[in-house]
Amino acid sequence: RTIFTTTSFAAANRLILSSNAWSNDSTTSQIIDDVDVAKNQILLSIGKLPNMMVIGYQTWNNAVKDHADILDRVKWSERAVLSTEIVAQVLEVDNIIVGKGIQQTTPPGISSTVGYIFNAAALICYNDPNPKLRSSNFGITFQKADHAMKIIRNEERAADKVEVTWTYDQRTVLTNAGYLITAVN
Repeated sequence: RTIFTTTSFAAANRLILSSNAWSNDSTTSQIIDDVDVAKNQILLSIGKLPNMMVIGYQTWNNAVKDHADILDRVKWSERAVLSTEIVAQVLEVDNIIVGKGIQQTTPPGISSTVGYIFNAAALICYNDPNPKLRSSNFGITFQKADHAMKIIRNEERAADKVEVTWTYDQRTVLTNAGYLITAVN
């Protein structure tokens, strides 16, 4: 299953690229302009600028980290290798998270095919660093306050086995606090 899908976003909060998909070529790819459109839409929707960008490794590796427009903005002031921190400063977001998760896409027992969990997309969103009830958050991890713990003694090994149960649920809370850009590389 992929992380980003267009069905979760209103038409005003998504951009589906076709001919000018993100690449490291600044003549056809307008990463900074696309992110500015996303930031403007989120500001109009919730009254706050986004503070986070989540992209897949393919997007980071093939389009963002070597993009000519981004390199041009930092070439006289920063080191030659772009990090997520430097790109975050250029795009004016607090944090960029690069998703590197992979999954086996074929059933067990068949020749293995592996694919990325984070598809070719970018999510620009706002998440309150100190979430509280009724705050504007794109997504929240809800968790139970108490954890169940069980300690089982294994005399043969002279060791204890500790089992901990932690209950949590991750949910999209306010889709207007996010903007999805798909087909980015």
